[in-house]
Amino acid sequence: MKIRIDDIPEEGLVLNFSGDSDILSESLVSVPVPSGTIIDPYMKGRLQIPAGSGELFMIGYIETSVRMACSRCLAEFSRDVNLDVSLIFRRRDAQNPAQEADRDEPDGDFTFFEGPEIDPGEAIVQEILLALPMKALCREDCPGLCPHCGAMKGSPECECPDQDRVDPRWEALEELKKRISP
Repeated sequence: MKIRIDDIPEEGLVLNFSGDSDILSESLVSVPVPSGTIIDPYMKGRLQIPAGSGELFMIGYIETSVRMACSRCLAEFSRDVNLDVSLIFRRRDAQNPAQEADRDEPDGDFTFFEGPEIDPGEAIVQEILLALPMKALCREDCPGLCPHCGAMKGSPECECPDQDRVDPRWEALEELKKRISP
Protein backbone atom coordinates (compact mmCIF):
# COMPACT_ATOMS: atom_id res chain seq x y z
CA MET A 1 0.00 0.00 0.00
CA LYS A 2 2.00 2.94 -1.28
CA ILE A 3 0.73 6.51 -1.42
CA ARG A 4 2.30 9.12 -3.67
CA ILE A 5 2.71 12.32 -1.70
CA ASP A 6 1.98 14.47 -4.75
CA ASP A 7 -1.37 12.67 -5.15
CA ILE A 8 -2.64 13.80 -1.73
CA PRO A 9 -5.21 16.54 -2.45
CA GLU A 10 -5.19 19.88 -0.62
CA GLU A 11 -8.18 18.83 1.49
CA GLY A 12 -6.35 15.67 2.59
CA LEU A 13 -6.83 12.02 1.82
CA VAL A 14 -9.25 9.54 3.35
CA LEU A 15 -8.69 5.80 2.91
CA ASN A 16 -11.56 3.43 3.67
CA PHE A 17 -10.93 -0.31 3.90
CA SER A 18 -13.89 -2.70 3.78
CA GLY A 19 -11.95 -5.92 4.33
CA ASP A 20 -12.41 -7.06 0.73
CA SER A 21 -8.96 -6.07 -0.54
CA ASP A 22 -5.53 -7.43 0.35
CA ILE A 23 -3.91 -4.36 1.91
CA LEU A 24 -0.99 -5.66 3.99
CA SER A 25 0.55 -8.64 2.12
CA GLU A 26 3.29 -6.56 0.52
CA SER A 27 4.22 -5.06 3.89
CA LEU A 28 4.11 -8.40 5.70
CA VAL A 29 7.01 -9.56 3.53
CA SER A 30 9.30 -6.74 4.67
CA VAL A 31 8.39 -6.63 8.39
CA PRO A 32 9.59 -9.55 10.53
CA VAL A 33 6.60 -11.26 12.17
CA PRO A 34 7.12 -13.71 15.08
CA SER A 35 7.01 -17.39 14.21
CA GLY A 36 3.50 -18.80 14.44
CA THR A 37 1.86 -15.38 14.05
CA ILE A 38 -0.24 -14.74 10.95
CA ILE A 39 -1.74 -11.29 10.36
CA ASP A 40 -4.79 -11.20 8.10
CA PRO A 41 -3.91 -8.78 5.27
CA TYR A 42 -7.60 -8.02 4.62
CA MET A 43 -8.10 -5.25 7.15
CA LYS A 44 -11.07 -2.98 7.73
CA GLY A 45 -10.83 0.60 8.83
CA ARG A 46 -10.47 4.22 7.94
CA LEU A 47 -7.28 6.26 7.75
CA GLN A 48 -7.09 9.98 7.16
CA ILE A 49 -4.08 12.01 6.02
CA PRO A 50 -4.77 15.70 6.57
CA ALA A 51 -3.17 18.13 4.14
CA GLY A 52 0.07 19.70 5.28
CA SER A 53 3.67 20.23 4.42
CA GLY A 54 6.76 18.51 5.76
CA GLU A 55 5.48 15.83 8.10
CA LEU A 56 2.50 13.70 7.15
CA PHE A 57 0.07 12.65 9.85
CA MET A 58 -2.09 9.55 9.56
CA ILE A 59 -4.94 9.05 11.99
CA GLY A 60 -7.78 6.57 12.09
CA TYR A 61 -8.56 3.01 13.10
CA ILE A 62 -8.06 -0.46 11.72
CA GLU A 63 -9.59 -3.85 12.41
CA THR A 64 -8.00 -7.15 11.47
CA SER A 65 -7.51 -10.61 12.87
CA VAL A 66 -4.32 -12.36 13.92
CA ARG A 67 -3.69 -16.10 14.24
CA MET A 68 -1.25 -17.09 16.99
CA ALA A 69 -0.09 -20.15 18.90
CA CYS A 70 -0.94 -20.34 22.60
CA SER A 71 2.15 -20.04 24.81
CA ARG A 72 0.88 -22.73 27.19
CA CYS A 73 -0.82 -25.40 25.07
CA LEU A 74 0.47 -24.54 21.56
CA ALA A 75 -3.08 -24.55 20.14
CA GLU A 76 -3.65 -22.15 17.28
CA PHE A 77 -6.25 -19.47 17.92
CA SER A 78 -7.46 -16.24 16.36
CA ARG A 79 -7.74 -12.83 18.00
CA ASP A 80 -9.37 -9.70 16.63
CA VAL A 81 -7.23 -6.57 16.76
CA ASN A 82 -9.00 -3.19 16.85
CA LEU A 83 -6.49 -0.41 16.84
CA ASP A 84 -6.53 3.37 16.87
CA VAL A 85 -3.73 4.55 14.61
CA SER A 86 -1.77 7.78 14.92
CA LEU A 87 1.36 7.83 12.76
CA ILE A 88 3.77 10.56 11.72
CA PHE A 89 5.79 10.26 8.53
CA ARG A 90 8.84 12.47 8.24
CA ARG A 91 10.99 12.92 5.16
CA ARG A 92 14.54 11.65 5.69
CA ASP A 93 17.08 14.42 5.22
CA ALA A 94 19.36 12.98 2.52
CA GLN A 95 21.77 15.92 2.81
CA ASN A 96 22.34 15.53 6.55
CA PRO A 97 21.38 12.05 7.89
CA ALA A 98 23.16 12.73 11.19
CA GLN A 99 20.64 15.50 11.88
CA GLU A 100 17.97 12.86 12.59
CA ALA A 101 20.04 11.40 15.44
CA ASP A 102 20.65 14.88 16.92
CA ARG A 103 16.96 15.70 17.42
CA ASP A 104 15.73 15.96 20.98
CA GLU A 105 12.62 13.94 20.21
CA PRO A 106 12.14 10.36 21.43
CA ASP A 107 12.87 7.52 19.03
CA GLY A 108 9.98 5.58 17.56
CA ASP A 109 7.60 8.48 17.19
CA PHE A 110 8.27 8.89 13.48
CA THR A 111 8.44 6.74 10.39
CA PHE A 112 11.03 8.16 8.04
CA PHE A 113 10.56 7.98 4.29
CA GLU A 114 12.53 8.83 1.19
CA GLY A 115 11.35 9.51 -2.30
CA PRO A 116 7.99 10.55 -3.67
CA GLU A 117 5.80 8.04 -1.77
CA ILE A 118 5.13 6.61 1.66
CA ASP A 119 4.27 3.04 2.61
CA PRO A 120 2.00 3.15 5.67
CA GLY A 121 1.52 -0.63 5.49
CA GLU A 122 4.82 -1.35 7.22
CA ALA A 123 4.05 1.07 10.04
CA ILE A 124 0.55 -0.43 10.39
CA VAL A 125 1.98 -3.98 10.63
CA GLN A 126 4.38 -2.78 13.33
CA GLU A 127 1.50 -1.17 15.23
CA ILE A 128 -0.47 -4.43 15.03
CA LEU A 129 2.51 -6.38 16.37
CA LEU A 130 2.88 -3.91 19.24
CA ALA A 131 -0.80 -4.41 20.13
CA LEU A 132 -0.36 -8.18 20.53
CA PRO A 133 0.29 -9.65 23.97
CA MET A 134 3.83 -10.76 24.72
CA LYS A 135 2.51 -14.10 25.94
CA ALA A 136 -0.34 -15.21 23.70
CA LEU A 137 -2.97 -17.33 25.48
CA CYS A 138 -5.90 -19.07 23.79
CA ARG A 139 -7.88 -18.29 26.96
CA GLU A 140 -6.95 -16.85 30.36
CA ASP A 141 -7.47 -20.13 32.23
CA CYS A 142 -5.55 -22.32 29.76
CA PRO A 143 -3.91 -25.02 31.89
CA GLY A 144 -1.16 -25.75 29.37
CA LEU A 145 0.51 -29.03 28.60
CA CYS A 146 1.38 -31.63 31.23
CA PRO A 147 5.18 -31.72 31.62
CA HIS A 148 5.03 -35.49 32.19
CA CYS A 149 2.84 -36.87 29.39
CA GLY A 150 2.53 -33.91 27.00
CA ALA A 151 -1.30 -33.94 26.91
CA MET A 152 -3.44 -30.99 28.00
CA LYS A 153 -3.47 -30.80 31.81
CA GLY A 154 -6.76 -32.07 33.22
CA SER A 155 -7.88 -33.67 29.94
CA PRO A 156 -8.92 -37.34 29.67
CA GLU A 157 -5.68 -38.03 27.76
CA CYS A 158 -3.62 -36.87 30.77
CA GLU A 159 -3.69 -39.69 33.29
CA CYS A 160 -0.81 -38.46 35.41
CA PRO A 161 -1.71 -39.16 39.07
CA ASP A 162 0.07 -36.24 40.71
CA GLN A 163 -0.87 -33.05 38.92
CA ASP A 164 0.33 -31.11 41.97
CA ARG A 165 3.71 -32.80 42.12
CA VAL A 166 6.30 -30.58 43.79
CA ASP A 167 9.54 -29.86 42.01
CA PRO A 168 12.26 -31.74 43.96
CA ARG A 169 14.18 -28.49 44.41
CA TRP A 170 11.27 -27.10 46.46
CA GLU A 171 10.63 -30.21 48.62
CA ALA A 172 12.52 -28.76 51.60
CA LEU A 173 10.26 -25.70 51.62
CA GLU A 174 7.18 -27.93 51.25
CA GLU A 175 8.26 -29.90 54.33
CA LEU A 176 8.84 -26.66 56.25
CA LYS A 177 5.37 -25.45 55.28
CA LYS A 178 3.82 -28.69 56.58
CA ARG A 179 5.62 -28.35 59.92
CA ILE A 180 4.62 -24.70 60.40
CA SER A 181 1.00 -25.02 59.29
CA PRO A 182 -1.44 -26.34 61.91
